[in-house]
Amino acid sequence: MIKKIILTVTLTLLSTVAFAQKSDAQVDANVNGYITMIEGKIELSADEREKLYAVKSVHTRGYWAAAMEFSDAPDSLADARSANNKMFNRSLKEAFGNQRAREIAVASQRK
Repeated sequence: MIKKIILTVTLTLLSTVAFAQKSDAQVDANVNGYITMIEGKIELSADEREKLYAVKSVHTRGYWAAAMEFSDAPDSLADARSANNKMFNRSLKEAFGNQRAREIAVASQRK
């Protein structure tokens, strides 16, 4: 009986770790695609690239967490996404200043 409990706990932990690694890879791919798109339009220094990576990965994780948490409540999901976007814009302004944050926001727009 104890062996079954230990096995169940171990398998649960392993699956959680595997999911977290997959999630990190997805966030990394999403953020790198975002940065590549922006770098196609404006030039980013290595420092700016690191700051943008940090800010965008927090935004992406928040976006996906809200999607999972509020999948059954569309109104709450819209509110959570709006709050996450406001936090992202505020973080951009804090990290880059108003002018550069605006340049990055314009460069991130898809045409």
